[in-house]
Amino acid sequence: MVGFDVRQRPVTRPRWAGLAGALRADLATVTDRVVERHRALPTCRALTAAELRPDLHACLAVLITGWLDDADPVTLPDQGPVLYARLGARRAAQGVSATDLLTGWRIVAEELLAHARLLVPADGESDGVLLQLAERLLLCRDGALVASVEGHRRVESERDRREHHNRATLVRRLLTGTAAPEHLRGLVDRLGIDPTGTWFAVRARPVTAADVTRLEDHLCGGSARHGVVALLDGDVCGVVHRLPAEPGRMTVGVDGPVPLDDLPAAFRRATRALQAALALGRGGALDVAALGVGAAVVADDDVGEAMLARYVHPLSSQGPAGELILDTLARYLAHDARLDATARELHVHVNTVRYRLGRFEQVTGSSLRRHDTLVEVWWALRRRSLNRAV
Repeated sequence: MVGFDVRQRPVTRPRWAGLAGALRADLATVTDRVVERHRALPTCRALTAAELRPDLHACLAVLITGWLDDADPVTLPDQGPVLYARLGARRAAQGVSATDLLTGWRIVAEELLAHARLLVPADGESDGVLLQLAERLLLCRDGALVASVEGHRRVESERDRREHHNRATLVRRLLTGTAAPEHLRGLVDRLGIDPTGTWFAVRARPVTAADVTRLEDHLCGGSARHGVVALLDGDVCGVVHRLPAEPGRMTVGVDGPVPLDDLPAAFRRATRALQAALALGRGGALDVAALGVGAAVVADDDVGEAMLARYVHPLSSQGPAGELILDTLARYLAHDARLDATARELHVHVNTVRYRLGRFEQVTGSSLRRHDTLVEVWWALRRRSLNRAV
C-alpha cells in the first residue's frame, strides 16, 4: 500500500468534521467500553459504573473536540484542563492510584482510536486519516494527563498532610500523657497499638527529609503492627513493639519495654538518651543505662559547670602549659590510671607523667588517689570536650 504523508496531504476539514460527528454519535458506546476496562484496574474495582461514567463521558467529549475539530496544531479547549484536573482530583478522593489514572488515559486513547478505525471508510486516504488521528490523539492525551495528574497530586498531598498531622497529634498525646484515661483506648485503637502489650518509646533525629522515611521504615519494619512513629518537633518519635536488630549508623534514644501507661515517663528517658548519645557521638539504639554517667554529664549543666570551675579552669587559665597537663590527665584516665600506658602514648618518661599529675594536684588542691576525685575530674574533662564540640 502506498504511504500517505500527512504533512504533504493534510486531511480536509470536511473529513475531520464527519469523523467528529460520527464519534460523538457513538460516544455512549465508546464510554461503555472505557468504563468496563477501567473497572478491571486494581484500584478502580470498588467503583461502580455509575461513579466512573459521568467523568469519563465528559472527558471523552472534550477530548474529541480537541482531537478533531481543530485542523491547526492541537490545543486543548479551555474547559479541558479544568475538567481533567477535576477528574484526577475525584479519582484520588476515590482511592484510585496515580498508576491506574495514567493507565485509564491509555485505555481512553486505545478505545477512541479503535472506534475511529471502524468509522473511517476503506479508501486510499484511510491510512493517512488514522495516522493523523493517532498523532493528534497523543497530543491531546498528553495535555489531559498533565492536568489530571496535577489534580490527583493536589488531593493526595492534602490527604497525606492531613494524615501526618492527625497521626502526629495522636502520637504526641500518647507519649506525653495528655490523653484522658477514658480516651486512651480509642487512641491506641486508631494507632493500631495492642493495649495489653509492652512497648518501647523511641526518639531519633533526622538530618534530611529522606532520613524521616528511612527512620520510619527502620523503626517500624515497614509494618504498622510493629509500631507507629511521627515527626514531632523535628524528631521521629513513637512507640515500637521491638527494637531494630541492626541499628546501623542511626542514633536512636530508646526506653522500655513498658506498659502503655508508663510510655510518657519512658519517652522522657528516651529523649534524654538521644540528647546524650548525640552529644557523645554514639550511634545505635541506646537507652540511659547504656550511656551511663555520660547521660548525666550532658544533661546536668549545673554540676558540669561546677566541675569545670573546680578542676579545669585553674589549669586552662595558665595557657599551653595548663592545657598540656589537662591533656595528660585525660589520657591517664583513659588508660585506667596506669602511668606506664600513659607515658607510652605520650612518648615521655613515666616521671614526666608523674610530674604533670602532681602539678594538677598542686594547682587544684585535690588528690588523684581519691576515687571521688577521679570521678569528678573525669566528669569535668568530659564536659570540657562536649563544650568544645558544640
